[in-house]
Amino acid sequence: MTSAPDSGSSAFAPTGTDGTDPAGAAGSARRRWLPGRDLTRTLVVFLALTLVISAICDAIQELSGFPTRVFNLAAVGPALAAYLTMKARRWAPAGVWRPGFGLDVRIVRRSILLFFVGVGIVFLTMEMYQFRRLNVDPLVLSQFDIPPFGKPGAGWVMVAIVVGLFATVALEELGWRSFLQPTLRTRYPLLVSAVLTGLVAALWQWPMTKVGALKVLAAPVLGLLFLAAFVVSQVCLSIVIAVVQRPLRQGYWLTAVMLRWSYSVGFAVLLDEDRGKLLPMTAIAFACLCAAAVAVYYYRTWYRRHGHDATVG
Repeated sequence: MTSAPDSGSSAFAPTGTDGTDPAGAAGSARRRWLPGRDLTRTLVVFLALTLVISAICDAIQELSGFPTRVFNLAAVGPALAAYLTMKARRWAPAGVWRPGFGLDVRIVRRSILLFFVGVGIVFLTMEMYQFRRLNVDPLVLSQFDIPPFGKPGAGWVMVAIVVGLFATVALEELGWRSFLQPTLRTRYPLLVSAVLTGLVAALWQWPMTKVGALKVLAAPVLGLLFLAAFVVSQVCLSIVIAVVQRPLRQGYWLTAVMLRWSYSVGFAVLLDEDRGKLLPMTAIAFACLCAAAVAVYYYRTWYRRHGHDATVG
């Protein structure tokens, strides 16, 4: 059994008006734990519902021919599964379904920070492209086909991608960061819950996992390396999000969406990792790993400075 984290990272700590824990260190004694059996049942229900709903939505999208680069209908799965699980289990972690809009300075500040972290990861990846002498293969917006609208033109395609990907990550994060990660935080330390959430989110990513699976069938070693690099990138993003969100008691959804949105739009328009190429995916994984290393360094430094053990916080 892992030790209980301090109140600064408790998923069920009392919430102040600025989204922080008003009780401070004294709040650790009041930490509420979800019993192990209930936690297992809750996670099983959530993951099963996510799989079934997402599979149905993915099949519908396949029939429609609408590009997942614009909007992934399977993203309905995590959001709807989280809602149904909370209804079935009759409980919800603090911070769930509270987007964090308003004048909460901490949430706004961290949302802006994570937005630019996503932008930075995209540009660092492009620098890696240059270092490896890879050709940057941006999307030709004017030639992009969006059934049933045909080729609406570069401007409309860009608008569709920006809006569609915002809707995609907004739905996903209602499941991952608003429900799954706070649920895991009732039992596991911050970094462990972040890694587990990242693994689930990575394995769920239908377009990329399908690309990787097809590559495994064609070239097993390269395909497995492609999937491994993709999983590393998603786990690293999850760690960055968790560390930045650590002081918050609400706003999990908005802060996560801002990073995932800028990250997804940048790669959808500028790069070609979704074609199953290994080197571009390893460049992305390296950039995400750099961001996660900075986040973990800050996290452990903060804990040492405040006299806590970072392995349990």
